[in-house]
Amino acid sequence: MMTARPFHSRSPRAFTLLEVLIVVVILAILATLAVPRLTGTTRRTFDLTVDRVADLLVMFAQRDALGQKPVGIRFDASRRELQLVTLERYDDGASDWWVDRFVIPVELPDVIDEERLGVYADGEWVDVREWPLHHTPGENRPSIEIVLASVDGEHETTIVLAPHDVAPRRSDRAGTVAARTPIDLDGAGRSREDW
Repeated sequence: MMTARPFHSRSPRAFTLLEVLIVVVILAILATLAVPRLTGTTRRTFDLTVDRVADLLVMFAQRDALGQKPVGIRFDASRRELQLVTLERYDDGASDWWVDRFVIPVELPDVIDEERLGVYADGEWVDVREWPLHHTPGENRPSIEIVLASVDGEHETTIVLAPHDVAPRRSDRAGTVAARTPIDLDGAGRSREDW
């Protein structure tokens, strides 16, 4: 014979105030660790892109100083890339701009505002989407400026390659600095570090 169990009505167990407070504190600690990393990503990505554009200008200056073909900078909007291009002339008199196969194009990340990308030669705006900003070796090279701005408007940098310089300078709200600052590893006591 079966005996029936007495029915007890139980309400579902709820969280205590202490448990809720502990979860809120843990989430707050995790948020304070994650938010600076997420917000700093934009600045790091922007700075990395600025460095890569500065490297592209170094290669432009090198090709201009040592090469024999006209060299240029072009923006390919379909790929969102700044490219170093050279002018190839054919036997039939035709010519065409080709991407320099030894220089990796600089792809603009989503944090860069493509509409505010500005390229200037001697202070005059140049539409590098239509035609490359180019220079023929042996002629006086113009001062080249490339302006990059972030989508959020927080960061804006101008990279300037003066007519006779081989390395550009970077100018932003903090001031002007060399894009890549050389350092004496022996003088800094870092001669045994890997680099």
